[in-house]
Amino acid sequence: MVYIEQFIMSFIPSLCFGIILNAPRRILIPCGLIGGCAWIVTYATMQAGMNVAIATFLGTLMINFLCVYFSRRQRVPAIILSIPGIVPLVPGGPAYTAVRYAVESRYIESFEQILIVIYVSGAIAVGFMVGNMVESKFTHYLTRNRLTRTKQP
Repeated sequence: MVYIEQFIMSFIPSLCFGIILNAPRRILIPCGLIGGCAWIVTYATMQAGMNVAIATFLGTLMINFLCVYFSRRQRVPAIILSIPGIVPLVPGGPAYTAVRYAVESRYIESFEQILIVIYVSGAIAVGFMVGNMVESKFTHYLTRNRLTRTKQP
């Protein structure tokens, strides 16, 4: 039940962010699905005891793979799907807490929160890079195998 609630509470912001970005109507549901699935992967990984950066990395990989799938199916650029899908993973809470601690002159706690923001942001960036590399190699492999199969009599 908790996972359904978490999915819905991350599906809605992703869908709404797609509306804000004027994404085509036919991809609004995939935007929400991508955000919801990515958050479920991240949430389940954190519940299993993993670090928040590793959980975010795995969630970003899920975003990347789902974006490639839906972009090919809907014939839209993957970036249109990935931006709304990443909304649930962005570390807004720790960033706000870091600023609040800095204003309250609690600099050590502020620095800890800033490090969390940096780790999570880095995990998002690395997740997109690794996902793009894997997708590129996989596409190249499939294309190469199709070409070699058609050449044989």
